[in-house]
Amino acid sequence: MPRKSVFIDVWIIVRVSAEGDGFVRVIVAEKPSVALDIAQALGQTQRHHGYVTVGSDTITWAYGHLVTLADPAQYNPSWKTWSWATLPMIPSPFQLQPIAKTQDHLRHLLNFIQKAQQIVCATDADREGELIFRYIYQLAGVQKPVYRLWLSENTPHAIRQAVESLRPLAAYDSLAKAAQARA
Repeated sequence: MPRKSVFIDVWIIVRVSAEGDGFVRVIVAEKPSVALDIAQALGQTQRHHGYVTVGSDTITWAYGHLVTLADPAQYNPSWKTWSWATLPMIPSPFQLQPIAKTQDHLRHLLNFIQKAQQIVCATDADREGELIFRYIYQLAGVQKPVYRLWLSENTPHAIRQAVESLRPLAAYDSLAKAAQARA
């Protein structure tokens, strides 16, 4: 079966389903070094231009934030420059927008998430990592099973143990709320 691969702006691991109707699982990590560590822990077998294959998994990469909050002027033109008269500026709801230089990569990632049966967040184990994933997932506009791969260290043993101990993403909602409050 031919492999599907895309260059995207965060590392992802993709397991292609045997039926060819989409991805069984997408694992989204935050940076290339972590993705390589995950690939090696899972048994890295072949490196290609832009991705690594591990059995039925494909790992590909890119860098940086993909999504940000919309600028105030996008909610209300009078908020382009602030004054005491326009404060507080509290949009409802907050809007997300792709970062221009990474839009193509984000589009590929969203496509992977939309085709996946299961999604795993493997971004950094902190507020910022949680926010990066949550923004991407929110833009994908899907409701699918999502799990958290929580890595405190990147040793092969710790990575394999984390992959075997996935928790529902909802267990980390407080961390996501803290990140959103800080954003």
